[in-house]
Amino acid sequence: MLESDKTISYRTIEPVPVFQEEVELLPIPVRLACEFPHPGRYLVQVWFFQKETADVIKAEQPFDVLQEA
Repeated sequence: MLESDKTISYRTIEPVPVFQEEVELLPIPVRLACEFPHPGRYLVQVWFFQKETADVIKAEQPFDVLQEA
């Protein structure tokens, strides 16, 4: 179960990735510099926001934040 649907952090990828038609995967490292309010299950989503068409979600990955000892 996810902790909430609240956004904790919002980032843009710089420089903006450019995909060629034949490329299905374009790995781009992105640093997640944010604090989580408490331990639990969270979700990373990668969205492509479009100017003229509907926005598209390209990736969704759950992960767990653990309590520090």
